Amino acid sequence: MIFIYKLDNETRKKLEDKINIVGLSGGKDSVATCILLRHLDIPFKTVTAEVWWKENITGENPLHFDFLHSKLFPKLESWGIEHEIIKSDITAFQYMTTKISKSQYPDRIGKYRGFPLCGKCGIQRDCKLRPINQFYKSINVDYNSILGFGNNEKERIYRQGNKSFSLLSLLGIHEQETFKIDSGEGLLSPVYNFTERNGCWFCPNQKIQELEFLYRNFPEYWNELMYVQNLENKISELFNRTQTLYDIEKQILTGVQMKFFTGGFFL
Repeated sequence: MIFIYKLDNETRKKLEDKINIVGLSGGKDSVATCILLRHLDIPFKTVTAEVWWKENITGENPLHFDFLHSKLFPKLESWGIEHEIIKSDITAFQYMTTKISKSQYPDRIGKYRGFPLCGKCGIQRDCKLRPINQFYKSINVDYNSILGFGNNEKERIYRQGNKSFSLLSLLGIHEQETFKIDSGEGLLSPVYNFTERNGCWFCPNQKIQELEFLYRNFPEYWNELMYVQNLENKISELFNRTQTLYDIEKQILTGVQMKFFTGGFFL
């Protein structure tokens, strides 16, 4: 693939004077960031915070997990890129099935946490952001934290602090352009065949087509969610803002809800 992107001298010096660390989820934007850094001949390392459902069950969509470990990480190794995988000492399942002992809401004490709240995900906080923050605190040299945010996501960039910036934004790349960049290297995650986003398979923010994909192709994971759904004495019976898993299952069985993106969805 032929790239036309170039860095100005000031930005190149900033990148060359410090260690560059890419927060790599394997989603289209962070992967495109790695591809472009390599193209620009800027040294970098990557760190991936993996969320786990249980000790032996990944929290990533299983297709994405396979993509990470069978394609993306080996490609980084072939490029000579140092890569680190970190994870929390608690799993998403432990988070959901732990009873609350302290809360500013007295009526929640003694209840199971259950599914994470939409827009206020405790699993994101405890199982992903916490180990990431601990990782960066352990670094004793000056570094740049490079994020995978497109030029159209400036509000997300501004929230990250002075050490963080987006290469895509600096190069004026819209996040929709990253599909082409990743595909050109054969490094586009297969999850984009049925969804526009990359996230945990138990995320309540998923659209119906993502949940149907899970229901039809990975029933063992659906059953894991049902275990939590059937726990008594939870904060809420809802999986997302308006539905239980039983509501979603009924919606799926009413008719095929899947929206096609770049390909099929049945395995």
